[in-house]
Amino acid sequence: MFPVEKDTKTCVAPLLFKSNKHIILSSVEGRYPELDIFRGIAVLAMIVYHGVFDLEYFYGWSIGLRTAPWELMRVATVSTFLALVGICFTISWHKTPVHARLRKYAQRSITIFAGGMLISLMTWFFASDAFVKFGILHLIGVSVFLQMLFARIGAWNIATGILVMLLALFLPATTSSSLLFPLGIPSPSFASLDYYPLIPWFGLILLGMGIGSLLYIPEPRWQWTCRIPLLEYTGKRALLIYFIHQPILLGILFLLH
Repeated sequence: MFPVEKDTKTCVAPLLFKSNKHIILSSVEGRYPELDIFRGIAVLAMIVYHGVFDLEYFYGWSIGLRTAPWELMRVATVSTFLALVGICFTISWHKTPVHARLRKYAQRSITIFAGGMLISLMTWFFASDAFVKFGILHLIGVSVFLQMLFARIGAWNIATGILVMLLALFLPATTSSSLLFPLGIPSPSFASLDYYPLIPWFGLILLGMGIGSLLYIPEPRWQWTCRIPLLEYTGKRALLIYFIHQPILLGILFLLH
């Protein structure tokens, strides 16, 4: 599982100045705190889930990670991350000059996908038979590029996202081809420690784009007043935490064991 891409210009939190007739928006402050808070919650849930995974996979503990409660936690955490990818992309897209969009998001797509390939390489060293082939970073890296094709339809991305998720119901469970796993059709021998194919998971990103269009474009529909510094701090550094949390967890478990 992976936290939403970080972009200091993606979640810009305008200050709200009340006048007699209307609210004037000014992009003086940094970010939308509510998005960092939700991302921070998802990051903490991810750390807990991966800690339990490490205990089961590396130390043989029988915790029941595949039971309904843990599976629900995993799906809810990933869904939160991916919806935030969509929301933040929509905000960023509308704040980025038209001439700069293609280069900006192409570079971001390549950078995130490269991070996914790094994860693939790292996991190959200790799980060569099930290294990460198309995990959360691969998904987001490809999705950032695809999002540019859907940015103009705004709130209609809610319906589009639902259709993409429903499409998973009609895909074959397996295929003889070894090249279709990014779309959600793996071969019978396919194995991966982390696997989030475009169908259905890209649908959640599209859903987030539609929600972002409704709630934040052309301006936020409310003024968020609740501040939770710890969660905001965690949410702002989600990408860094994603890369370092597993080595730290494994190191702590090794010392305790």
